[in-house]
Amino acid sequence: MTAHHYLPSDDYNNETNDFILFDWANESTTDRVLRLNNGTNGHFVVYKEEIEAYSENTDEPIRKSFNIYVKLALHLLNLLPIPIECSIDNMENITLKPSELYHCIQGNKKSILIFRISSYLNALWISEPCDLNVKGHGTHNEHIIKFHELITDETIRMILRVDTYRGSYRASFYSPFWIVNATDLKFQFKIENDKTFIDSIDKPVFACPNKYHSDSHKKKGHIRLVSIEDDESVSQWSEGFSLDVIKSTGITSCKVTNDRTYMVCIDIVTCSFGMTKIITLAPSTAIINKSSFDIEVAENVSGSYEDNWKVVQANQMIPYWPRYIKEGVMCVRYLGGTLSASCFSIKDKHRTLLRMDDIERPALHVEVTVTDYDGFKINFSDYKIGDALLLIVNSLLNQSISFCQKEDLHTQILPPQYYVYYTWNDPLKPQELVFTTNGDNITIKLNPICGVIDKENENPTYYAIFDDGPQTVLIFSSETQIIELVSDTSSTSESIDSYIQIGLHCLGISIIDDINHEDLLYITLNPTKDMWTEIRNFNIKPVEYKLNQSIEKYYKKYQENLNEQEINQKYQIDKNRYVQFDGDIAEIIDEEGNYVHVKRDTLDGFWVGYGFSTSNQIIHLRINNLQIDNQLQITLFPTILYPIISKATATDI
Repeated sequence: MTAHHYLPSDDYNNETNDFILFDWANESTTDRVLRLNNGTNGHFVVYKEEIEAYSENTDEPIRKSFNIYVKLALHLLNLLPIPIECSIDNMENITLKPSELYHCIQGNKKSILIFRISSYLNALWISEPCDLNVKGHGTHNEHIIKFHELITDETIRMILRVDTYRGSYRASFYSPFWIVNATDLKFQFKIENDKTFIDSIDKPVFACPNKYHSDSHKKKGHIRLVSIEDDESVSQWSEGFSLDVIKSTGITSCKVTNDRTYMVCIDIVTCSFGMTKIITLAPSTAIINKSSFDIEVAENVSGSYEDNWKVVQANQMIPYWPRYIKEGVMCVRYLGGTLSASCFSIKDKHRTLLRMDDIERPALHVEVTVTDYDGFKINFSDYKIGDALLLIVNSLLNQSISFCQKEDLHTQILPPQYYVYYTWNDPLKPQELVFTTNGDNITIKLNPICGVIDKENENPTYYAIFDDGPQTVLIFSSETQIIELVSDTSSTSESIDSYIQIGLHCLGISIIDDINHEDLLYITLNPTKDMWTEIRNFNIKPVEYKLNQSIEKYYKKYQENLNEQEINQKYQIDKNRYVQFDGDIAEIIDEEGNYVHVKRDTLDGFWVGYGFSTSNQIIHLRINNLQIDNQLQITLFPTILYPIISKATATDI
């Protein structure tokens, strides 16, 4: 830019001009006011960025070069899922949609902002003024914005974070916590001593402690059921759960006075912009009806149905709060049916096909999924191929097979050259089948197996259980060739004789926008930390976590006492095992003389193995410590993906 006129920079608000003058040789950044064509004043920032200039096709800098940015002084960003309104110095009134960035023409670094929210909790909220010229809290210059409801004078709080980027202000309006109640109950949510009422609506409720700032750590959250008495002895607070996490899912318990405990799943996830935690409250047990028909469910208590039947419509999911957790038995029937219902266990993970007392709809598939972090999911669905517990095939030429469920009186007969799809008569009884042929009985569990019935007979009956796609099949035959063919015993016993493996110790990939010359992402595959590993069937595997800790503990002692007297010393790991070291090699020995060698090593960041024989193939793939970092110059969430220690294995692999 060429200087046409000198502008004083001590107080830019007192003088306006219709052009901008910037002394790029001596100034790095400055604020200017420009008179616009409509007579209003626009507030701008001129910012100089100094970079190295390189000789062509070399990485050798030869001189300095400059980028000069002319930007508006103030930008407003709405990071709430609802629209907000903002008054800037009582001159400029704007409405910001969710995720909208507004470039303020008349706003500046000394503006006073007043916010207004009209679509939250069916009320109108107006904030107290926020002066941008006043320094906010913490390293991120955060202002706590206090809102008042016009009628009840109830208050809520939000955060305005003011970041400086290339000389201009970017003010991000957000709430540090969104709480989504996916249950049919009402809760109170507490951080420190600040309490927030959470209604049973599937819309986010915003929470912000009175003394909140993003630099604070060790924040704990608590929940409890809302009681009419509002007495903590009637409805107790749950144990505290950490809010300083990127992603976490777990279960907490809320106790009430009638000795009932409500298990609530707490899912915490960080928004993409990195400043808000979304906390979802969900029931630890949910019923999902994916079938084509409406159903009713109830608990079974001591062999009788509970009167409180709950309706679950087709393609509906409802929360469910079991009262009799120890028994863990649920009954289901079609809506409107008054006949007997089918019962099954909800205490563990399984799937089965239920016999329903309905001629037109004789079967209903149920699957119970269980995890230690988000509880039980009970899924009902229509019958499809593969849902039947067992396909029983009688390929005998002239001999029938009779069978029944163990401890069940209902016996079925399968004629020769017939087959039948079968499921349990009672899923709560022992899940074994008793077969009878020629007076000889045998009890079979539904595991892949081969066997024979009536060995002493001149023509014994052979059987095999195998999987045919999604369907488990039990076949009876008098020919051993058929049994060998379906069980494929020769193929499964064949060993892998050739193996190829490829490993990359570490790998870095940079994603670049070549048009704008910007680094976008940097992806790295890094090796693990040093750990003790064992070679099994061509594959390098880490030893079990507790064993790894024990070996590492004595390895450090071995290194401290590395001399001629201690070099052959054995260290006792537990009652039956000892370890002896030779450099980075350890020999683990038990009292019976069995031993195995392990090595202290790192696992490659990327590893793939391919093994094959005449009829079998195997593929192993392992990726360790995958990390993705955002490389843009202005980013609120610099790390997109970061490896963390697994709760299940307690390792950092």
